Amino acid sequence: MRPKIKKTHNGATPLPVFDSIGACAGATGIPVGTIRRAKRAGCRAFNSSRVDLAELLRFMFTGDDPTAGVNWRERLTAAEAQLAELDLQERTEALVPMATARKVLADVLGPLKSELLSAPATLAARCNPGDPLLARGVLEPWARGILTSAADAVKRIPGEEEGKPDA
Repeated sequence: MRPKIKKTHNGATPLPVFDSIGACAGATGIPVGTIRRAKRAGCRAFNSSRVDLAELLRFMFTGDDPTAGVNWRERLTAAEAQLAELDLQERTEALVPMATARKVLADVLGPLKSELLSAPATLAARCNPGDPLLARGVLEPWARGILTSAADAVKRIPGEEEGKPDA
């Protein structure tokens, strides 16, 4: 269907009024999404289903349209790249290679292991001065149990597989 041409009083070249957004988009090459955004933004070019091209262009190019001149594909690509960079930064700063984690655990917990192993001998006389050997017999399994539990917990940490180097 042919668009209706609006008559002007000032002698300017008249612009058509289209029967629908699709007809306007098809004839002008303006993307349907852009036309719909203009309608949602309150452009006065819309009367029922009709689209007044002169009003639409005025709205788009006078700065009334807050989305005018925005390249949404570029913005989406930039936002996706920024999210990927943030994700990479979070992963690289938060993750530690398993070998490094094991070394830190050994450095931090090594002295604690020595203290736990020497605790039964040191504490036996204080816990039971009458029979320090009995106290030591109770404290040694307790200290070894703590160390075994800690070693088992470290072995359950996911990550390093046999034969694969650490990341």
